[in-house]
Amino acid sequence: MYKVFLVDDEELVIKSLIASVDWGAYGFEITGYALSGSEAFDAIQAIEPHLVFTDIRMPGISGLELIKQLKDTSSRALVIVLSGYAEFALAQKAINYGAFGYCLKPFDEIEISGFLKNAAKLIKDKEMTKDVNIFEYLETGSPEYAEQLKKMLLAAGIIQKSEEVDRNFTAGLCFSPPVCDGTMSSKSRPGAQQVRNRSFKGILQYVDEHYREDLTISFLSEHFNVNANYISQLFRKEMGTTFTQYITALRMDYACRLLSETDLPINEVAEQSGYSDYFYFTRIFKRAKGTTPSSYRASTLY
Repeated sequence: MYKVFLVDDEELVIKSLIASVDWGAYGFEITGYALSGSEAFDAIQAIEPHLVFTDIRMPGISGLELIKQLKDTSSRALVIVLSGYAEFALAQKAINYGAFGYCLKPFDEIEISGFLKNAAKLIKDKEMTKDVNIFEYLETGSPEYAEQLKKMLLAAGIIQKSEEVDRNFTAGLCFSPPVCDGTMSSKSRPGAQQVRNRSFKGILQYVDEHYREDLTISFLSEHFNVNANYISQLFRKEMGTTFTQYITALRMDYACRLLSETDLPINEVAEQSGYSDYFYFTRIFKRAKGTTPSSYRASTLY
């Protein structure tokens, strides 16, 4: 269940909101409420709700000020603003401050239900993206995901300074890059026809045909409507390798063919193999093949 926290300086309004909708039917539960903005701020920090409904006009800290303060913390809560005033300026200001929605009093069950459906989908997508990003970084140690991992660890309180990741955590993760000896050659790599899982067969065939494009597990998840973590598990189960290792092997094989059969510049070989960053391509190639692209090309001339 996703957690909901309610904020309003009138307790009757809170009770009305609680009774206005079947929260559990949409995957939510009320985990607390507060009668002031300052009380709410402390409680939200402790409870860490997924969704917050807050009145916009309250003595002391207003709903808008509460949103601003939450943005300065590690809170990932979506905020829906409640108001008895149909004022466009207020609604616009709330959205500019980062509010997820703007709901008028008295409460309408259909309107709130719509917010809950949209919020549940967004929360699920955020959690999936977070899991995928961590998977990607753990598998590759690539710079694209390093900064995201730092932010996650800082937000969770696991580390206090980003330097701690550089000095300790990252070093521990990257002591054995997965691309090195884990990369499968084209000879040992099983094809889609040998895959037992029918759903995965289509995914694998797509990857085999589009590996030179900007392909991620997140994209495959959305394209095939399959959970991203499940796709990762299928690669390990069916192919005996990770998604990142699999696609890297395809790209390295293709890069090797271009290096040995064409006179394309190295940066074009990188781009055609699926890497927009020349330096990242060179680093990955050296890990996989034990030599630089230029040295590999030179060795094929003799």
